[in-house]
Amino acid sequence: MRLIEQQVRPTVLKLSGFAPQWLPWSIGGGCVAIALIDWFTPLGIAITALYLIPVSLTVGTPGRWTSRLVGLLCLSLTITGAFYSPAGIASIYGLVNRSLTGFAIIMAVMLVDRFKQHLVAVSRLEAQKLFLAESQSQIVESAPNGILMVNQEGIITLMNGQIECLFGYDRQELVGQPIELLIPERFRSGHPTQRTTFFHHPVHRSMGVDRELFGCRKDGTEFPLEIGLNPIKTSDGLQALASIVDITARKLTETQLKETTQQLASMNIRLMEAHQSDLAAT
Repeated sequence: MRLIEQQVRPTVLKLSGFAPQWLPWSIGGGCVAIALIDWFTPLGIAITALYLIPVSLTVGTPGRWTSRLVGLLCLSLTITGAFYSPAGIASIYGLVNRSLTGFAIIMAVMLVDRFKQHLVAVSRLEAQKLFLAESQSQIVESAPNGILMVNQEGIITLMNGQIECLFGYDRQELVGQPIELLIPERFRSGHPTQRTTFFHHPVHRSMGVDRELFGCRKDGTEFPLEIGLNPIKTSDGLQALASIVDITARKLTETQLKETTQQLASMNIRLMEAHQSDLAAT
């Protein structure tokens, strides 16, 4: 709430046109000046309508009760002025004017209060949006996998530091560039069709599990990878969020395991053949 009030206060002060240190003094001095003028003015002249000015200026003050307190002060001064002002020739009209002024002050306080509540609500929403944007940015940057966001035209709109490590590009070199830049050249021609299919049926997909996928680094070398695709609705339209994992180590382990298995199978066959030869010799 303190953060919201700090955001609201500069906004409303800017609207009122007063510096923060002078606004309370201006409101108080205005009330005193209007009261003195009212006490020396005949009752029939509607000087009390000027109290709407300090009430309106409270829109630039922090705190919920400021407008109500100033409004109560203005109402009190309006009533007091009825006893101190000279009678004049149209005192009945003066009393009517003061009654109408009191009603106008109450309405002005209500409007100012509602306006300040609106500013607080707007500032709270802006603060929440800023917090979410900063949190999302931190989450994306701290992710252990490479994170890319691509729009429907295939342009990279977001990436994290892991993508720089995986592909060897700087962030400035990739953001705003087509995603095909990271795909081996022999697969680039068919990728726009695959991208269009995904955006026509935007559902979570895991790619690279049942077939081999490769990425292309800046130096032209290729590496195997797996991709998780998720459709994301943004203010710029539907986009695809891709989580990219380098599976080079896994592929190497699988290859070594396969070779070891084949070697063990060959040794087993040779042992069986040798055993059968021994049995035949005996």
